[in-house]
Amino acid sequence: MNLFSGYKEGMLVMQRVLITGGATGIGYAIAKKFSDACYHIWIIDNSREALKKCPKEWEQSNID
Repeated sequence: MNLFSGYKEGMLVMQRVLITGGATGIGYAIAKKFSDACYHIWIIDNSREALKKCPKEWEQSNID
């Protein structure tokens, strides 16, 4: 997965990613990969406990 498609040398771009089910499993792995590439992360999950374990710099929403 090329996270930097469209990137040009010297260009600062703040990309945002919304990931459902992002607190655990594959969703978490995807969020981590984008976070490592300096994307702004917003995760949505139905588990408050799982969200508490995620990095605090990720935006978080709980859906019951």
